[in-house]
Amino acid sequence: NSLGTGKSTGSGENIVWSMDTGTGAVGQAIVEAVLGLSTGELDSDLGGTKGAINATEGSATYATTKAKIGEIVEFEATFDTTDYAPYKDFSYYSINGEAYKIAAVGEDVEDFGKIKKTIKYTIQASDFDKDGDGISDDSFSYDDSLGGGNLKIGFGISDALDWCVDSSLEIAKVKVYTPGTSEAPSENKKEKKDVATGFDKFDAYALGNVITNPSGAIN
Repeated sequence: NSLGTGKSTGSGENIVWSMDTGTGAVGQAIVEAVLGLSTGELDSDLGGTKGAINATEGSATYATTKAKIGEIVEFEATFDTTDYAPYKDFSYYSINGEAYKIAAVGEDVEDFGKIKKTIKYTIQASDFDKDGDGISDDSFSYDDSLGGGNLKIGFGISDALDWCVDSSLEIAKVKVYTPGTSEAPSENKKEKKDVATGFDKFDAYALGNVITNPSGAIN
């Protein structure tokens, strides 16, 4: 169940994903196809979250699980770059085929800079209803009584305007939880780097120059 150069960087509470735009990165069109993004989406403003720019190549990973409308996807991301404007490399995450910025050079990261963020995304009904008819699409198999619908969470990094000078992204502490319940991660557990926390089953895949767990299901 692994694509690209997936390798384990730990087990249990020490699992992280690391990826970069260096040797082994793949073309934009391949990344978009594998993450389920529309053609050219990585050239866009990613839903108004960043400035549009020509993406060229990069690396990505994704995971699949079940989730309900109103639940929170939370993760920690560290973006590090040796690039500079106007070559505004960027990192992003995607939810069921829609991409959003994590960080971009010249926007929230200075030239040759580094930033660490905790991202929280609230799952919307539209994440399971792509045609906007008010009914969840069959492909997502949404059933509240059966844990919600199919959720595909992607993470990626991209070169912009060129194919040189590297940037990197590390993803850790990925969780899906119901806000205000005991499932929500407590502050005293935030040091754990466990991409599986909060999932009954978490299937992970890698594309391009990604270091991750290649074994498929992480329980």
